[in-house]
Amino acid sequence: MASYYKHSGKFAPQGPILGLLGGIVFSVPAAILYDFALFTVTEMKLRIVCTLVFGLLLGAVCGAMMCLGKVRSNLLAGIVGFAVSFTGLYVSWTAWLAGTLHALYPSYRIPGVLQPLQVWKAVLAVNPHGTWSSGGGAATHGVTLWFVWAAEALVILGFGVLLAVGLVRRRPFCERCEQWCKRQCKLYFAPSLPPNDLKTQLESGDIRKLEKLAPGNKKQPHYRIHLNSCGVCHQLNTLTLEQIFPRNYRTLINKLLLTGEQASVLRNIEMNQRAAAGANAVPASAK
Repeated sequence: MASYYKHSGKFAPQGPILGLLGGIVFSVPAAILYDFALFTVTEMKLRIVCTLVFGLLLGAVCGAMMCLGKVRSNLLAGIVGFAVSFTGLYVSWTAWLAGTLHALYPSYRIPGVLQPLQVWKAVLAVNPHGTWSSGGGAATHGVTLWFVWAAEALVILGFGVLLAVGLVRRRPFCERCEQWCKRQCKLYFAPSLPPNDLKTQLESGDIRKLEKLAPGNKKQPHYRIHLNSCGVCHQLNTLTLEQIFPRNYRTLINKLLLTGEQASVLRNIEMNQRAAAGANAVPASAK
């Protein structure tokens, strides 16, 4: 039976601390820039893009910091990603309310970041009236505005958590050497076999049959294989198989565990593909 790599769930104390501190420190200027974009951008589609980018950046920073701190727990990555994304959302709301209330109600007492109850009261005060419209008519308010705000929160929190977890899950971690594995090689194969047949073949451990497959062109439909290995002990090796067809991209195998001998087969195939590509290249002097 095929064996797949899974994170151990371990982490050092500095891992979540780095993720939280790095993400929260980044979230403050990012939230202010996000609010500035919302105040200056009038096109609704661009506003949606700004919201998406804001959530992705929050997740990317805290995910990268957790990788630096060697976090190998998907659950912890999700919790830290949510905390950082929520902080960014809260700071952006506080800054947005400050700008909105100052412009519309100069005499209104603007709540601070450390006054969540006052921030919530300000939100309740703004909602019945609204502050913006999408079509030049009456300002969006009431239930519709609550829906827009909820959608914004879901996008920021959802994409922040997804990217934070995705970065932590992206590479295998060698517990023996306490370091992340590195990508050793990338192979391209022509789609001469059905996806399920190729998957079954690799899961059975018959890696050498890949030597009989024709090399693929990454500009055309192809299969792509990644080999990740520990750069110290070379004992942890994983294979990831991706199907890259027009409008049909999917991961068929994600981190299949390989032996050292099987990993060597993939490295030899890569060397042969590079040699063949070099031999087929036409020298500039021959043109």
